[in-house]
Amino acid sequence: FMEEWNLTEEDLSIIPSYTALGMLIGATVFGQLSDLKGRKAVFQLSLTWCVVFGYASSYARSLDEFAYLRLFLGIGYGGNLVCAQPLLLETVPSHSRGLFSALGGIGWFFGSSFSILLTYLYVEEKGWAWIVRVISLTGIPAIIGLLFYTPESIRFLLIQHRYEDAVRSFQRICNANSKPMPEYFTVENLKGENTGDEEEVQSGRSRLRKLLSPSVLVTLVPLSIIWFTQSFAHSIFPFIPLFLMENSDQPNIIFSAAFSGQVGDIIGTLAVIGIFYDMPRILELRCSLAVVGLAVIAIGMLSTHPQIEFPLIALAKTALQPMYHALYTYSPEVFPTQIRSAGFSVCQFSHRLAPILGPYAVTSLNEKSFELSACVFGGLFLLASLQTFVLRQETAGSLMVEDSYEAESEVEMQSSNGKQDGHEPQDNRTSYKKANLSLNEFDDMSVSSLMRQPSDTALGII
Repeated sequence: FMEEWNLTEEDLSIIPSYTALGMLIGATVFGQLSDLKGRKAVFQLSLTWCVVFGYASSYARSLDEFAYLRLFLGIGYGGNLVCAQPLLLETVPSHSRGLFSALGGIGWFFGSSFSILLTYLYVEEKGWAWIVRVISLTGIPAIIGLLFYTPESIRFLLIQHRYEDAVRSFQRICNANSKPMPEYFTVENLKGENTGDEEEVQSGRSRLRKLLSPSVLVTLVPLSIIWFTQSFAHSIFPFIPLFLMENSDQPNIIFSAAFSGQVGDIIGTLAVIGIFYDMPRILELRCSLAVVGLAVIAIGMLSTHPQIEFPLIALAKTALQPMYHALYTYSPEVFPTQIRSAGFSVCQFSHRLAPILGPYAVTSLNEKSFELSACVFGGLFLLASLQTFVLRQETAGSLMVEDSYEAESEVEMQSSNGKQDGHEPQDNRTSYKKANLSLNEFDDMSVSSLMRQPSDTALGII
């Protein structure tokens, strides 16, 4: 629509800015709703929101109309992120969370590749509006899959004292895998074992109090800073091909840089699925941040050697994949079920705020030299790597925490044991006083045995 509306590249900058603003709003609002109303229901709402406003944006008659509609699209997109990941991680067994999270990254890759291919093949023939409509409508199969084939998170239902719904969801998983329903998992047993105040569980004020409790803030604050720092540092990447193009007489150098980045994405995704998914999350995050930082600094220092730049770009993009895998897996895992989406939404807020500010800093530093920009922003990745030493609780292979009391107990236990590998489930934790039906036993016994075979739950969520 640049030709249709007579726009320049500078005019287009309003679109990602408005979309990012929408994602800030969506992550905050839908994150709170997810902890209050449920992962599945709010995920359906956010997906439907994306389809409606994405499709509506194809009928925009001006740049301003398009940007405003993409702002509303961003609200739904921000909600998707904070609902989908907790729903996935709360459904699969402890030993498989890293793998399922990595497999979800393949969906992002194929989705973006489909959009690029569709645009390449049909944009000239069909026009931009047709492309936007088709891409928007691809959300409908996901909505149908959620509605008919994906049960609600059983952990969420138990925390909310919705025992009948929890048993029905568990029964669906059993039926899908041709497994018997565990005898102990009945409404009577659940009600008998849990005697909590349901009004307190449903209270927004209570959830806010838990989010701001010291046992949660000790992780939430440094983790949010890491999200912001790496996202701010990531602002350098779109400027690398532009710098190479301006300082080289090689034809198509910008496409060579983009191809190198795509190769790095593929290698990184395969490496996560084959190697890194089972690593301790904090170690995976720390190492990948360090590699990205050093690669970005090297790109700046060796900017006069384009033949070296391409392998460095591929290396940086390769390391970005385990970095994001660690962040998107660790962040929902580390927060209690009661406030998991709310805590994750705070991290997403930090993540989406940084790109609004980062490009201005890159542009300002580039006026002095690209080498300076690369060193500064590469240094920010290294700073984020150092910040991971503040994180106290490892989650890889550990049983998920249900509330803030257990979170505090888990941190203290790991600190006293001197453990940071997280590969042994903890058995001596404090049980949640309002839902102490052994969700840990549910995780290790029931779900792990049920999910050995493909189920509608796994297929629907992925």
